[in-house]
Parts: sequence; structure tokens; C-alpha cells
Amino acid sequence: MESREDVRGQVLDFVFDGKFERYHADLAKLLEDPIFNYQAGLNQSQAGHLTYERSRFVHARIESPLEVLSQPYRLFALAEWPALMDVAAFSVLMVHYNLTLGSFFDHGLDRPGLAPHIKNLNELQHFGPFMATELGYGNNVAALRTTAEYDPATRTFRINTPDVLAQKYMSYSGFSDIQKTAVVMARLKYAGKDHGVYPFAVPLCNEDGMRPGIIASPCPEKPVQGLDNGLTWFDNVQIPAGNALLGQGEYVGEDGQLHLKSNNSRTRFLSSMSRIVPGRLCVASAGLGSARASVYLALKYAGRRLTNFPAQGDAPIIAYRSHHGPLFRALANGVGMTALLNRVKREYVTDTSHVPTKLSALISVVKCAATWEATSIINTCRERCGAQGIFSVNRIADYVSLLQGLVTAEGDNAVLMSTAISQLLGDSSPEAPAKLKAVGHISAGDVPVLLDLIQEHKKVALRNKLRQDEDADFTSLWNSAIEDAIDLGTSMAKSLGSREMVEACTRVRDAQTRQGLEALIKLFGLVEIERSAVFCIANGLLQAADLNAIQRQILECYDLLLTSYEGIIDGFGISEELLRAPLAASNYAVSFTRACGQPEYLYN
Repeated sequence: MESREDVRGQVLDFVFDGKFERYHADLAKLLEDPIFNYQAGLNQSQAGHLTYERSRFVHARIESPLEVLSQPYRLFALAEWPALMDVAAFSVLMVHYNLTLGSFFDHGLDRPGLAPHIKNLNELQHFGPFMATELGYGNNVAALRTTAEYDPATRTFRINTPDVLAQKYMSYSGFSDIQKTAVVMARLKYAGKDHGVYPFAVPLCNEDGMRPGIIASPCPEKPVQGLDNGLTWFDNVQIPAGNALLGQGEYVGEDGQLHLKSNNSRTRFLSSMSRIVPGRLCVASAGLGSARASVYLALKYAGRRLTNFPAQGDAPIIAYRSHHGPLFRALANGVGMTALLNRVKREYVTDTSHVPTKLSALISVVKCAATWEATSIINTCRERCGAQGIFSVNRIADYVSLLQGLVTAEGDNAVLMSTAISQLLGDSSPEAPAKLKAVGHISAGDVPVLLDLIQEHKKVALRNKLRQDEDADFTSLWNSAIEDAIDLGTSMAKSLGSREMVEACTRVRDAQTRQGLEALIKLFGLVEIERSAVFCIANGLLQAADLNAIQRQILECYDLLLTSYEGIIDGFGISEELLRAPLAASNYAVSFTRACGQPEYLYN
């Protein structure tokens, strides 16, 4: 019989694709430092400055940001862990590492004039805001209106905000006492011509505060994430010509001439926004990390919180089906979407210099599906924890706030998902695939086959809907089908995630653990079939009577997971010492009483 530590290692490999020790373990350990202890009663400024201090703490104890950028798996791990203890730290670190310094990494490492900025950012002497979003244009970066106009007399660019709608919005400009160098997305104007959107390195604040010509004000207070999100206006801010991050082989020459490699403005734009693709994987990592932490907390609490069970007396609240059913669904969906994310990360790291259109679209699907699913998981866990789930000291409520931001970060989910599906529809078979087989008795291995069939039928149905009226304009057709496209994206994600789970499960040696994981895979698939039941029945893939078989097997999965869930969540790489949340403590009542400041003589 294998030891508990061996079994835990097998589940860790299952969840983290065999990469926990190399990329994650030390980050998880860092979070046990007292700097991450919960601190009550902070105002927005105090909470924000604490987040910056915590970010410096992490930076000082791992490899340099440039080294992190050269190892995408390390970047994804960095996105995942600090958010568990300070949700705002995810935003600060990922903006700094991935978006800002990442833009220099992709477009400016060979530029001598940029070396001082790169040094400041890499050593965290300066933090790096990324300024793309504008007040009037949201995530529509291609339409932004901030300008960077070349002045041949001084060989500089002048950054200007033309009107109130063009103010940079939400980027971190509210604290002028923290030195910062930003990457600002602006329209490059040269000799009277607009050449599209490019990144520009713009120093914002030094030891004397905000630079002349930059007007910044903090946004109104928002719950939990006490960062210095701001509105920023540029008034004729002058930067050297070399601060334009124009990409490889693109530059303003000594003669003042602008040299661009491509005449295609979209190609240039996509190149300038190169950090968005890994950024979406970082967002999905943070969302699913918080989802798994929520499930861990909620299940630990459910196993210890006693309640009255009819004809039995006191029993842990997890004994109630109304309690463990939603939590086991959350567990299955969290692990399933993590498996999907693992697969797509592997595809991405194969060649980060060239991301094919299909893979880029799939990454968008994963970002949307993962953050939507994480939102649902975290909300379920918060509710199942009752009043304990409301308190920030117990973490889950803060994760709710984090996911509210992640579903729109790096692209609004509804827009992003529908756009991605429009790019992937071409892979659909021209003829309807086979019907579902009977679902009376399915195994974990059947799940990917069944989910593949459902998503293929949804693809065909969507394509047929778009072709049903050849005289209609595409906008009207797409509007009529956009909700179907979003639904297809979710089904596609679940299908791919189930296939990855089955593959990962074959590497688990312990028979009892493998049985629990197979129940999890089966539950993941059955819940998705249940979600798609209306479509399946309407299209003749299922009979109404099949739903009874689905429900029966879901209950069987619950029963199996009641005896195996603890071993699964032990493989999340999380511990009670790490999260320090009273509701997950072995004696949660004492831990919560202590957190409330009650005198110790009451409970010692």
C-alpha cells in the first residue's frame, strides 16, 4: 500500500501536469511568510501599499522577472499563487511581469536606449503599469485614441490625450509616491499619417512624484482590491524616439525616418499586443487557482462543521446531499478545467514566438470558460460556507472579487468567446456526426467520446443557423447565433478538459485514488451532459428517460467521492498553514474566535 505522501504526489502530478515541484512549490511556501497574514481595517491606500510591499517580497525571493519571462510555466505559476493570499497582488505582479516588462522582453531587449528602463523594471526599482484600456473604449484597444506623434525637430514622440474618452483607465497611476515606468499603448503618428497602435515606454513617477504633463487621479474606491487604479491624462509628454517599442526590425533611424516591416496595420497591431495571449493563460491560472482553493476551504469546513442529522444526531454537514452535491460538482469542474488549461499551456510553450490562429482562439476559449467556471465554483463555495464564507479572513469572499475582474481582464468574456468560436467554426464537419450512445452505464473513458459528440452536433447546428438565410446581413445572423456560439465554446472546453483528465488519470498508480479521480471525471462529464440536456433532447441525441440514468449516475459519483475527496484536495498543493483561514482550521471555532480578538482565557 502506498504512503499518503506518495498518493498526494500522484494527485499533485495529476493537477499540476507533473510540474508542481519545479515551478510551484517554492511559491506556495513563500505564502506562509507573516507578510501575507490577514490584516484587518486597512483603508484603500494602506491595502494598496501593502500589496506593493508583498509584490516586492515575492520579487526578491525568486528569479528575476526577465528569467521568469523566459520560462512561461514559471510565469503561469506566479499568476496562480500570490492571489490566494492577496488578490490584488495577482494584478500588480502580472501587469508588471507579463504586460509591461513582457513588452520590453518581446520588443526592446536589443535597444541600448531602453536598458535603464529594463534595469529599473527587472530590479523592481520601478513598478510597471500597462496603459491600454481607455475610458471610452474599454477593451477595444484597436480603436484607442491616445496619440504618440513624432517630432522630427527634437527626435522625440509627444504623448497626448485628445479628449476625456481617451483617458487611460484602470491602470495603476493613483499612487505618485511609488516610482513607475509604464508601457502606454498609443497611435503612432508620423509625418501626418496614422500607423496604428504601438507600445511606448513612458516614465510616470520618480522620487519627486508624477512627471510634468501627466495628470493622474485615483478611481473611486472599490471593494477588496485596494489598488491605485486611476484615470491618466497625457499633456504633450515628451519621450525619446527610442522609447517606441516597435518590434524586431522596426525603428526610427538616425536620419529620422520611420522603418516598419509590414504595411498591414492589423499584423503590426497583433505584434504590439503580443503579451495578451500569455496574459489570458495567466488570468485562467489565477481564476482556477482561486477556485481550487475555495473548494479546498469549503470541503475542509464541511467535514468539520457539525449539524443535526435526522435519526443520527450530530454529523458533519458534508453528510447532507444538498451540501456535498454542489461542492463535488465544483470540485469536478475545477479539476476538469485545470486539466484543460494544462493541455493548452503545453501547446503554447511549444513555440511561444509563433502562436497559430487556431491556438490563439483556443486560448481565448479557455480563458473565458475557466474564469466563468471559476466564478461559479467560488460562488457555490461561498454559499455552502454560510456566514463564514462572507469574511475576508476566510479568503473565499476575496476570490469572488478577484473573479469579477478576471472575467473582463484581457478581453471581455462574452465578446472574446464568440469571436474565438467564429474563428474555430471552420473545423466543423459538414455533416452531422453520429448520435449519442445510450447513457445508462458510462465509464470515465466514455466521457470524452460523449462530450465530443455533443460539441460536434452543436458546431453543425451553429453553422446551419448561420447559413439559414443567405440574404441576411452577417451582423443580423451572428446576433441571432451569438448565444449558441458562447454555449458551444463552453462545450468545447468541457470536451477537451475531459479528454485531458482521462489521459492524466492513467498516470495515477494508486488504485483507490484512481477510482476517486475516475468518479470525478465521470461527474464532470455527466454534469456537462445535464447542462446540455435541452439541446440534446431537441436534437434527438437523448431521450427524456435518459435524464433519469444521468441523475442516478451523478448520485453514484457523489457516494464515491464522499470516501475519496480528501485525498484529491490534499493534492492541490494547499495547506491550512498556507491559507490561514479559520474556517479550514482543525478547530475552526477556536481559530475564528481568535481572529475576532476574543480573550484567550475563554478558549484555552
